[in-house]
Amino acid sequence: MSAAGGALALLGTGSVALSSVHAFGAASRRQPVTLTMSTFVGDCAAALAVTARMQATVFMARIIAFVVGAGVSWRGWRTPRIGCAAIVAFVIASFARAAPASAHDVERTRVVLTFSQDGSFVLDVANDPNWLKLRLERFTGPFTDRIVLWVDGHEIHPTSVEYLAPPPAAPGDVSELGVYRMRGQMPIDARSLRWYYGLVIDPYPLTIHRAEGRLEVEEIAGGAWSDTIDLTGQFRKPLLTGSNRAFASILAVVALLLLPLVLRMRSLSSR
Repeated sequence: MSAAGGALALLGTGSVALSSVHAFGAASRRQPVTLTMSTFVGDCAAALAVTARMQATVFMARIIAFVVGAGVSWRGWRTPRIGCAAIVAFVIASFARAAPASAHDVERTRVVLTFSQDGSFVLDVANDPNWLKLRLERFTGPFTDRIVLWVDGHEIHPTSVEYLAPPPAAPGDVSELGVYRMRGQMPIDARSLRWYYGLVIDPYPLTIHRAEGRLEVEEIAGGAWSDTIDLTGQFRKPLLTGSNRAFASILAVVALLLLPLVLRMRSLSSR
């Protein structure tokens, strides 16, 4: 807006805002005059005819110069003669250049982190597939290098990762999201987590499904760290793990095989 604001200062409109603008007009030096699009067309010739007598105090005068007519000097400075059509074209071009900046959420980022009671997790990072493909071309290495799970002062790395590509979109339709799905294991005694995703700029939601069933959603400001996420009280150490689980399975099978024999022996002894 600074470039457009400079051009509007030459029109005698004072400070500029996007929706409505209050300026010190020729009608009154106390009451504000609302700037409309007619300023750029119908009133352009009148704005250029303002003389150096309008040297009233203007808000933020150090940023926007006092209004002077075309070719009239002020405090030793001489303003160039600028045609009305040239000024209007410059202002329109300035707004046109600013318009693409309003395009938002081309990344379509969604992050979902799901925990289980044993500390295992599933992390889904979803993006627009076309945007993601172009973005990853700038980097080498796996996708997991672009994300961080920072738990209690150290990084937790996913143990597996897969990309779930969306089905082809029909012409003219918006494609579904592509998903990087990662799995891993949190420490049972984990207390806190901070999340980071280094590819994105737009804000996006981080959804967390806790092991006890509670749902938490945090809005992440683009390429920024999440707030500290509490992990306490949701993980439990399983009763049987690893070799103990295998041994218990063998015992269960043996017990099932011996059960008919034990029942038969009890039946014979009771006679």
